[in-house]
Amino acid sequence: MGKSRLVYRVLLVVIVALIMLLVVLLLNSFSEQMDELVEAQVGGYLSETAQSMTVLFDNEMEASVNTLNLLASYIATFDSDTAPGVVGLLETAAEDSGFLRMALIAMDGQARVGGKSGMVDFSGEPYFERAKDGSTVVTNVLSSSIAEEGGMVIAVPVERNGAVEGVLAAAYDTQALESMLDVGLFDGEGYLYVVDADGNMLLHSSHKDALQAEGSLFDAFEQVNPEEENAYDEMMQNIKSGQDGFLRYSRDDSARYLAYAQSSFNGWYVLSVIPQNVVTEQTDKMNELARQLSLYITIAFVGCIIYIAVVQARDNNALRQTQQTVQLNEDRYKTVVEQANDVVFEWNLIDGSMYYSNKWEDLFGVIAEGENQNLAAFEPHVHEDYRETYMNYIEGLVSGTPVEEVELKMMNKDGAPIWCRIRSTALYENGQLCRVIGTIRDITKEHVEKKKLIIKTLTDSLTGLYTKEASRRLVDGYIKIAPETDESAFMIIDIDNFKAVNDTMGHPYGDKVLRKVAKGIKNTFRKSDIMTRIGGDEFSVFIKNIPDRAFAVKKADEVLEYFHRITQAEKGTVPIYCSIGISFLPGDGNSFDTLYKTADVALYAAKERGKNRYAIYTGESQNNGSNWDDFI
Repeated sequence: MGKSRLVYRVLLVVIVALIMLLVVLLLNSFSEQMDELVEAQVGGYLSETAQSMTVLFDNEMEASVNTLNLLASYIATFDSDTAPGVVGLLETAAEDSGFLRMALIAMDGQARVGGKSGMVDFSGEPYFERAKDGSTVVTNVLSSSIAEEGGMVIAVPVERNGAVEGVLAAAYDTQALESMLDVGLFDGEGYLYVVDADGNMLLHSSHKDALQAEGSLFDAFEQVNPEEENAYDEMMQNIKSGQDGFLRYSRDDSARYLAYAQSSFNGWYVLSVIPQNVVTEQTDKMNELARQLSLYITIAFVGCIIYIAVVQARDNNALRQTQQTVQLNEDRYKTVVEQANDVVFEWNLIDGSMYYSNKWEDLFGVIAEGENQNLAAFEPHVHEDYRETYMNYIEGLVSGTPVEEVELKMMNKDGAPIWCRIRSTALYENGQLCRVIGTIRDITKEHVEKKKLIIKTLTDSLTGLYTKEASRRLVDGYIKIAPETDESAFMIIDIDNFKAVNDTMGHPYGDKVLRKVAKGIKNTFRKSDIMTRIGGDEFSVFIKNIPDRAFAVKKADEVLEYFHRITQAEKGTVPIYCSIGISFLPGDGNSFDTLYKTADVALYAAKERGKNRYAIYTGESQNNGSNWDDFI
């Protein structure tokens, strides 16, 4: 009996020891698996954060490149880069667009740069040589002739008739981009870097824990010891080969998670970093409880069983808290998205569901019940003139285009038209297209400002009429598309004795007269007619598609009568009259210059006959150069 009890006790001790060992092994395995689970979840959320910030970064850079390309296209409409108005246009555009400065570089590399005297030689700048070959170039942060204080340079070719005739370059203020990196990731604990494919630091967050290193971030990471073997080398190779990835490493005795995602610009990368303790605080507590539990098991089997039951309940609660922490981090990520100025959307191509950030309601109103499950909420807001463009965009998304962008005219929640730029990125899992993440930006103000800028460069500042150069392009453009049966009139209006007005009444009064004349011309002719201040006291009007020549004569009479009314209204001043020369398309010319020349000959004859009248060009004569219809 005693022996049996001894064997029983020994067996009981062995069983207890085995149970203790098994419990210890299970607890250690549980702790390791929990760490791996949390790390996998954190890696996923951190990678999505890096990808989303890449989309926002790409949108900002793309907007700057588009602005510069639009300006280069407009400059190309001038006959040459030294044409009147180009220099003023560059100064205005640099101020309005937020660039530090701009330069329009000739093919020999010579250009003027704002803030500098004399010419600057760009022929040694690599970005100039690449843009001269027809490429759009966005440089890394560098010091150059246009960005001496250090900054990015954007350079685009200026093409005329399919040939590059110059380069438009602008220095970009990198402080504006760096401010995007201070978005307060993970309740202010996370931070961001932007590097090139060689690891050179381009931009960095101002966060206190962010490396403020110059040069290569890879060199700075040589001070860091990754916990996983060869993880640092793997990150370098992934970045150099254009792959995204995730890394766990330690710096200053603190474990950190790092995710990196590639931008569409120059192969740059956005790196998102967060300290490990932000998301593992709960799991650390749970692991500490597990170690204490192992110690308690050695004291007594019964106490151990009871304690295991208690701790298991606590473990379940700790697991829920861990999941809540992970969910909180996801909510923080969504908060960053919701606070962005753009609408952020996510399209799940597996089940067809759509997610829109709260910014959608500001632009397009509340989504009807059920519409957020598909594209039904989006389609009604696309303007009918852009439905085909929209469908082509959707086809591009479904076909898996990595980065797709489109500008659409849409209708906001009030039914008013707005302009939106939509940019999206395709995401894959196991080689299969699964989701599309993108942004919708309201660029209506940008469109309006660009239109104002163009109008400002095309009109005379004193009268609001077209400039001579703008009129030449508009008239020649109309003539190219006008039918052969079209007859139009070209009229030059010259104020008689205007010098006497300025000498007698002063230039401010003369300017007042010019504004009155411009107002009368606008009221006399149709909105479709092209009204121009040629310069000084000379105006012109191109009257499109007239029913007959009598129509032009009637308009000339109305102009003469308007000048009579001005003279009567300004009693006691110098009389204000005008002389008018008229020519017709197609008989008297087939371009702005030829019509202007024949109308000018008619104008000369009107002045020779005593001024204050009109004359119609009827062809050249060997005697005095012209034959004329009767004058009125």
